[in-house]
Amino acid sequence: MSTIDVSKNKALTTFWCYGNQLTSLDVSQNTALTKLACHKNKLTTLNVKNGNNSNLNIYNSGFTNNPDLTCIQVDDVAYANTNWTAKKDATASFNTYCTDGYTLIPDVNFENKLIALDLDSGVADGKVLTEKIARCYQFKYKLKLYFRFNWN
Repeated sequence: MSTIDVSKNKALTTFWCYGNQLTSLDVSQNTALTKLACHKNKLTTLNVKNGNNSNLNIYNSGFTNNPDLTCIQVDDVAYANTNWTAKKDATASFNTYCTDGYTLIPDVNFENKLIALDLDSGVADGKVLTEKIARCYQFKYKLKLYFRFNWN
């Protein structure tokens, strides 16, 4: 199994999904979740930012043995570092927002313009590789200033 959608299971309190082939796991909608074990998968994205991290017990090896997992999205980084550091691989870090190298673009018309300017590729999917727009400082479209980046 490589994917599972538990977003509609709002009353879910315990979720053991270790030892599978999961590449992505999002339990952000599972606000009643109090027990989680998702080690030994192939996770590249993990979102546990459910507003209830202080009541979430990470069991067994927690998030370990997911070598491609670099960012774990949480409610509070300080809390996660204090309580869960031993439950993750050294290559992973906790953050309140994990982008996986993408910048979210919620406006489909704006994203289509980025595609036309070769700053995004394919079809509008609500995100663009951050590296493609990191050097953009100002961009005018239909006489409106849509974004301003000044990343160094």
